[in-house]
Amino acid sequence: MNQQDQTAYILILPIVVSNSNSNSVTYIHYIFNTKTNELMGYIKPSMGIMGLSGMVGGGSGKPTIEKVNLEKFSNLIKGKE
Repeated sequence: MNQQDQTAYILILPIVVSNSNSNSVTYIHYIFNTKTNELMGYIKPSMGIMGLSGMVGGGSGKPTIEKVNLEKFSNLIKGKE
């Protein structure tokens, strides 16, 4: 990564949860400072959504970056969340 000031990168990490009845994938979004590679924040689905998806199979969270997540990251960085 380029070590630029005021730049960040986002990593979307899928986490697979398997049990005897179902499999589910949860996507957690992380944002890192490009200059220091330090974690600046993360977004994960709510526990209710994660629990429901685990019971019925499927997944929670999104495998893509959407506007709402960019706004959440912006608020995290500014200390508003």
